[in-house]
Amino acid sequence: MSIEAPSGEPRKDNNQPYEIRLDVPFRPYERVRQNYWPKRGKNAAIYYERYDHTLLLRRSVSLYGILGHIDIISDDPMRSWIEALMKNLPLEKPFGESYFRMIYRGRDDITYTEQTYILRFGFLLRTPADYAKLLNTYVNVEMGKERYMATWNLSIPRVARRMQRLETGEDLALAEKNLFNLKNAEDVEHDGPEGGSNEDFGRVTFVWLPEDLKKLRTIKLTFHRFFGEDDEEQLVDPIAPNRERLLIRT
Repeated sequence: MSIEAPSGEPRKDNNQPYEIRLDVPFRPYERVRQNYWPKRGKNAAIYYERYDHTLLLRRSVSLYGILGHIDIISDDPMRSWIEALMKNLPLEKPFGESYFRMIYRGRDDITYTEQTYILRFGFLLRTPADYAKLLNTYVNVEMGKERYMATWNLSIPRVARRMQRLETGEDLALAEKNLFNLKNAEDVEHDGPEGGSNEDFGRVTFVWLPEDLKKLRTIKLTFHRFFGEDDEEQLVDPIAPNRERLLIRT
């Protein structure tokens, strides 16, 4: 059942995954009026993080028939800002000021009265073909006056490890949190699914968002392919040589 409005925007019914159409922009949280809470008797899909976090907003989606979720979650309060500072990584706030504010009563007794939030793309992968399709995809993200890009092919070693796990029959809940400002596009080279880096890295950018539903509802996403339909099929299923046309000389 389609849940797309004529404009390509999600309808009010958020119980069914929104079917993403390539090259068609949409706002995942356009009609959201409250923070996310799973329906009674329904378990939320889990994308593991290394810290306790708040799942503020969630939009279930389907891309190429692959179930996914577009989430707004709280960032890591103990590591993110230190990592950004020490490694001189980009830190941006497209919707205005966002910061951590805490009440410290001891090492194991910290209450955060103000948190920063980030955008996270998650997809539940079951086959190498699913992953290949995702690697051939990128997302343009509009936040306020800033334009960002998210992609899944940044680190070749990580791609290889994930592909190997899928090839052994293991399911994979894959999350991506890196957003690159398109003003600095020259710093990130992408030639498609094989345009990543040989460096083995994880988080390399930080885009902090406030807990402001009015602003978060304006986030606009557009999914694109690096290559067209025909090229994607070649990437997923390499073409074998045409044996009938092989010439053998002695």
